[in-house]
Amino acid sequence: MEHRRERGLRHRIDRMLLDPIFNLASVAVTIVGILTLAAPALFDLSLAERAFLLQLDLAVLGLILLETCLRLIGGQRARYLQSASFLADVIVLTPLFAAGALSLALQLGAIGPDDASAWQTFPGVYLIKGVRALRLLHSVQYFYSQKQLGLAGERMVHSELKARVFAGVATILFFFILAIGLTVAGVTRDLRETQKKNRVQQITLQAASYGALQSMLLFNDTVISVKTFVNGEIQEARNERFPTDRIAAYFAYGRDYVQIDGQQGGVRPGESIQVSFQDLNRSGEAVELLILAAGTVVVAALLFSLNFYLNRLVIDPVERATRVLELRLRGEEIERSDVLQTPFTEVTRLINTVDHLYQRLRAPARKQLTPHAGRDAEFDD
Repeated sequence: MEHRRERGLRHRIDRMLLDPIFNLASVAVTIVGILTLAAPALFDLSLAERAFLLQLDLAVLGLILLETCLRLIGGQRARYLQSASFLADVIVLTPLFAAGALSLALQLGAIGPDDASAWQTFPGVYLIKGVRALRLLHSVQYFYSQKQLGLAGERMVHSELKARVFAGVATILFFFILAIGLTVAGVTRDLRETQKKNRVQQITLQAASYGALQSMLLFNDTVISVKTFVNGEIQEARNERFPTDRIAAYFAYGRDYVQIDGQQGGVRPGESIQVSFQDLNRSGEAVELLILAAGTVVVAALLFSLNFYLNRLVIDPVERATRVLELRLRGEEIERSDVLQTPFTEVTRLINTVDHLYQRLRAPARKQLTPHAGRDAEFDD
């Protein structure tokens, strides 16, 4: 009884996984996840908006986790575990598992708040999250096979060979680009840290020699504000490029800007300087998204080329030859499959050899049929 219930549950899950509405929802979730990933680097968002997108991204990953669990429970579990989609889903869910583990460690007091949010600025985090773009490959293959959304013509049919080639090539190439991107992200992260140290050092040396106000004039693009101690009072000179309300809403201390104090920062006593790093952080995000976008374009272009050549050189000739063989089995006498001979490939040679074999097998039958036909005619006379 329990076995029947389990089989019934798996059957219902498989039906749901094959439902077009469910797959459309999966595509929508993946696209929303990609948009939440690209939005912080493409648009000037406040800290509150970034926090909202982060929570939205975790919610999207939660829906992907639910879909992954359904595929693991369904009847196609063994096939799913052996596919590249399972590996992609595991990598996609890595930020969700990391966020959950760090949140639990924070509640237990093992780490601090800064450590709990450190994964958000980890070099290559955009690339790791960008693996979710591979999920669209499965959706495209599904709608291609179902002849939905205009992705396939009436002549085209689902090809298991094409699906396996696409999944394998796309996964290998994308992970290769991911490995290179993570290396580049690590190098650029070290380079940005060096640039930050050099920026602070240059501003500090200038302020120590000529004063904090002079350093703001020379480094007008990066110095946010300067505080000086004049006549027993602290006076602040702010850069018009960095309004106070914008600093409070868009800048996070320690990541987007720092403050250099005169007591320990190397500037004159009583003075302090706020230095912006937001331009460097934005450049790092842009580099990772550029690598991700370039990798996606390369994979898409390769799959488009493979689709064209597989259809022309393999799928279409084999499909035509298969239809000819089926008609021959039904009694139709078709001499040739008439497949396209240019360019000549191993598939074309195989089809021509089968046609030649069919002609040779029919030749003895014709020779034996003619004498019998003559004897039958004499007997009738």
